[in-house]
Amino acid sequence: MLNILWIGIGGAAGSIARYLLDGAVSRLAGSAAFPFGTLAVNVVGSFLMGAVMQIGLARSR
Repeated sequence: MLNILWIGIGGAAGSIARYLLDGAVSRLAGSAAFPFGTLAVNVVGSFLMGAVMQIGLARSR
């Protein structure tokens, strides 16, 4: 049951961070036809997932 709580907290924090980063980048980019906010969120998210995976793999050795 505690695992479900932690997953919910992580999901809520992640969705709020995604919303805030998307809004900030969209404001900086202005009204461009390309969705720079979505691009930034996906690039940052991919980098963070890769970093977490690398840390996890390094600790398991």
